[in-house]
Amino acid sequence: MKSEKFYRRITIFKIFSLLYSFRSLNIFILWISEIIVTHCLIKRKSNLESLLFDLGLNKLLISCNIAIISGYLINDFYDREKDIINTPNRYSLKQAVSQKTRLSLYFILNLASFSIALSISLWMGIYISLFIFGIWFYSHKLKRKFLISNINIAFLSITPLLLLLLFYKTLTSLQYYYGCYLFSILLCKEVIKNLENLKGDFIHKYNTIAVRISEKASKYTLIVLLIITTLYNEVFLKQLLEEIKQTSIYTSIYYRTVIITMWCTSLLLLYYNKNPQKQYYILHRIFRILLVLVIIGTILIKV
Repeated sequence: MKSEKFYRRITIFKIFSLLYSFRSLNIFILWISEIIVTHCLIKRKSNLESLLFDLGLNKLLISCNIAIISGYLINDFYDREKDIINTPNRYSLKQAVSQKTRLSLYFILNLASFSIALSISLWMGIYISLFIFGIWFYSHKLKRKFLISNINIAFLSITPLLLLLLFYKTLTSLQYYYGCYLFSILLCKEVIKNLENLKGDFIHKYNTIAVRISEKASKYTLIVLLIITTLYNEVFLKQLLEEIKQTSIYTSIYYRTVIITMWCTSLLLLYYNKNPQKQYYILHRIFRILLVLVIIGTILIKV
């Protein structure tokens, strides 16, 4: 009886470990974000109910999100030595499931993702295959490359949006500048993440800006990226006013408030060096929240 309870607990713990490795919350937020962007920016004249029950769109979202889950697994596989230093508690939790099981799941999920995409169209199957390959190539080869790693992961992070644009065969100026705006925020987030993981990156020779040049250089890079993000925000809002004449003033206030928050939190947490590591951790989480808010803000465009 005791052994049954023990094995039940072990099984539950392993399931929890897998769900944690899958970044279930991230995937849920991504799925909601994809629906919001599709409804409010890509297919503005569509009915929400028709989108939610669109078989082709749902296939694409499932395929894309499965590919991202498998990406998390392969990334954890290549990052395991670094994670022991940077996130020891999370690493211990992930190790409840063996590496062999994780790799098997990785291949199964990739096959499932490709099969679902192929059922949409041959081209979508090719796009998802390239996405899967890009995630693996980044984890295996590019992650240690100077600057290339940051640009590559930011591009991979915005690929779900690109897949939606390819699916609907559309690309307006507004969608382009919005994509550039998101891309610049993602680059900022990655530079902050490098600062947060500086210790593990240095020991295992990851060629981030902080490791190869200096921590100070990373901070200056972030300031430059914030300037670029601010410019893209203004270009996006200008394009928004040109394409959608009845845009509410609250939309401009909303997006400019996000930019002001980015600047204030970055300057405060980067240059008030009481506990740098903790401050980088907080700043990284703030930018993740702000990224979600930028996506939620597209609801104001629809209104």
